[in-house]
Amino acid sequence: QLFEALGSGEVAAVMSRLRGPWAFIYYDCGVLWWGRDVMGRKSLLMVREGSGLVLTSVSQVAPSKGSMCVEVVPGLYRASLEDIIRGDPAFIRVAWEDEVLAALADYGRTNVVGEGDGRALAAGASQQLLGLLSEAVAKRCATTNHPSIDSDFSSEKDARFMVLFSGGVDSTLIAGLLHKALPAHEPIELCSICFTADGTSPDRLGALDAYEELKSLFPDRRWKFIAVEGTYGDLRSQKDKVMTLLRPHDSVMDFNIGGALWLASAGVGRLIDVCLPTDDNGAEGGQVPAAPSFRVVEDRFVSKARVVFLGHGADELFGGYSRHRTRFTKGGWPALSEEIQLDVRRIWERNFGRDDRVVSDRGKEGRLPFMDERVIHFALTSPLSSLVDFSQPAGVGDKRILRACLRALGLERASRRVKRAMQFGTRLAKVSNEAMFGSNTQANRRHGGGRARAGHESDRK
Repeated sequence: QLFEALGSGEVAAVMSRLRGPWAFIYYDCGVLWWGRDVMGRKSLLMVREGSGLVLTSVSQVAPSKGSMCVEVVPGLYRASLEDIIRGDPAFIRVAWEDEVLAALADYGRTNVVGEGDGRALAAGASQQLLGLLSEAVAKRCATTNHPSIDSDFSSEKDARFMVLFSGGVDSTLIAGLLHKALPAHEPIELCSICFTADGTSPDRLGALDAYEELKSLFPDRRWKFIAVEGTYGDLRSQKDKVMTLLRPHDSVMDFNIGGALWLASAGVGRLIDVCLPTDDNGAEGGQVPAAPSFRVVEDRFVSKARVVFLGHGADELFGGYSRHRTRFTKGGWPALSEEIQLDVRRIWERNFGRDDRVVSDRGKEGRLPFMDERVIHFALTSPLSSLVDFSQPAGVGDKRILRACLRALGLERASRRVKRAMQFGTRLAKVSNEAMFGSNTQANRRHGGGRARAGHESDRK
């Protein structure tokens, strides 16, 4: 149907009607079209070398001197193939023919602070958002068929869906909504990665606590907890491959985040079950729970899921970063609005292309319910005062609306979890700094907290 519609010649109109993640390259009647969806959720790179032009989802060759490799800015583009062949790779950017997409691309908020009681606004908004997120998750389950190559796949035993699971607000909310969307007989996989030898990183402990809470609240669901035990050596041994997937990103932070996601999305680890105290005071104020006791169900489990649910976009849309609190403290609601607009506008460049390439390399597709267009539009048109409350401490006021959604599902402990960035929550940043520089302190001294280039660091002897 899409190709039939494109055959009408109204390429811009057709692509502007699409919703969801996409990247495309399309040739018709001497004109080459390409582009990415309005949020840039799928990878598309442009490599330019001399008069040549390459469009690709993954750049297999490192750029040489005089060439460049960049993420394609979300949008629609066209160029004459004849001009490209003649060595003139000039192209035209074509405007979206849809007002909603144009508004999402700009992400300029007009309703910063709502009128009326803040708590009442937040309560009503959280119920509306919960409905939109429920639909976004269900929609991303309805279009999945398991590949026929896995002839031994069993819907009773094997999961179609895996959640990259830290036990934080975003991933636990996705898990809860996934439970609501799927038939009762289907298992759901929760995949947690940890880079400490004893398996007690903050993310692992938080994930186990949230896993136990999900089991307690939804006991009829078969939850499968995959504990991926990563090491920095695992990443170093695959550095060339990972750096190829990351390209054009080459910082240590990109290597740490992208590498952890690459290891985790394989879904290979121990299948474990836990025995945790169910007292709500066990993780008071979002604190990391104590190290749990658990039993190993399978020493080596390999996920057959072909879809990985990711919490991307939740922090950017709903005020989850500590810098959001800082901007609000210094400049109030207008400053916070500007910071969130900046984050949303650049998320395609910093995260989406990189992570799409990393997950896809594992034969899986990452799906991002928080980046559903209706959810994004809701966040944009809602007053910030209904989304966050920075008069409250961390673990309460940040992403307040998502925490309210968790409480509506009955996930009280997860609603109090304090955010930790992936590279810190898994402890990968610590072990990589120790491997390369001897310690976190030495790493900070050498690079002043900047984004060091991963391709230019040598292992510490």
